[in-house]
Amino acid sequence: MGALLAGCQAGPGRHAQQPAAAYDPTRSAADTTAIKPESVAHLVGQVLTEPEAAPARQPSATARKKSGIRFEVKEPLLLERFIRAFGDGTVVDRVLISPVQDDEPRNPPTYYLIGMGQLNGQFRAMALPLYASKEKALYLKPDADRHIAVGFGCPMCYFEFSRGKVTGVDCDETDGSSPGRSCTYRREPGNQF
Repeated sequence: MGALLAGCQAGPGRHAQQPAAAYDPTRSAADTTAIKPESVAHLVGQVLTEPEAAPARQPSATARKKSGIRFEVKEPLLLERFIRAFGDGTVVDRVLISPVQDDEPRNPPTYYLIGMGQLNGQFRAMALPLYASKEKALYLKPDADRHIAVGFGCPMCYFEFSRGKVTGVDCDETDGSSPGRSCTYRREPGNQF
C-alpha cells in the first residue's frame, strides 16, 4: 500500500494521508502512544482536535495551523535543518507534517515530518517519522531514520507505505510516461535535527 507524502494529495493506487504514530519495526502502531518521547525528543507539532482546527484567530509564526496540525517549531528553522540534513546542496523550500493511515483503520496513524526541494533541478524529499504522545503531541527523536527520495527526470517522487512505514518511492507520471524517469529511495540512520 502506498501513500503520497511528498505531494500531500492522493493519487492512483495510493492512500490519502491520515495521521500515524511512530517508526519502530518492533512495535505496533498502537504501542507507540505509550512512548514518553518528551524526555529524549524534540516537540515538532501538535495534532489539533476539530474545535482547535477551526480558524478562530490568526496563526502566529511559531504555531501555524496546517491540515489540523500545528507546527511548534518555526518553519524557517525546519527548512534550515532539512538543508543541513541533506548536506549536499539540496535547497529545501517546503516542509509539512503528514499523517499516514495504517492498513488497519482502527490503528492510530503514523506522522512524518517531510522536507521537499531540489538539487540541480532534480526533485528531492526527506521524511522523518514522528512519535505521537497520548496528548497528540508530535516528537522527533534523534535516532529516527531519514527516508530519502531522489528524482531523476521525475517532477515529484512519492513515498510508498505499508503498515505505516516507508517501504520505497514512486515517480509521479501524471504528465505522461517518458523513458529515463525514476526515483530512488534510501534509508539512513539518525538525523541532525
